[in-house]
Amino acid sequence: MSEVISGTPTTPPTSTTTPLDHIPLFAPLTAQVRGELSAWMQKRVCAPGEIIFNEGDPGDAMFVVEDGYVSVFVTDQAMGLTVDVASLGRGEAFGEMALVTGEGRWSARACGCCTATCSSASRRRFRRWH
Repeated sequence: MSEVISGTPTTPPTSTTTPLDHIPLFAPLTAQVRGELSAWMQKRVCAPGEIIFNEGDPGDAMFVVEDGYVSVFVTDQAMGLTVDVASLGRGEAFGEMALVTGEGRWSARACGCCTATCSSASRRRFRRWH
């Protein structure tokens, strides 16, 4: 079971870096805007093997790994095979197409490989800045 650590705006980070600083999708934004958007991100601690999202879930948020590792899988329904297509670590993002298209997660599912902490940015919040 995941634990939401925060979900309300906080004061902007005192550090000069945010979880969004190294994500290409956010490169055009100013550091101030990335900081403001990061302040609204929710942190979530996921247990090993816990599903973060499944294929077919609504595409309502993107995630940035802050600690631990997350695996992204795709399933070939015809062959009944599940393939681990990515192992993501600190500073890497996944599910970012949800911010752009808002479409469901038709292609992949993600779960923690070990205890992982991720920050999520909701499509609703992103659209306010976009």
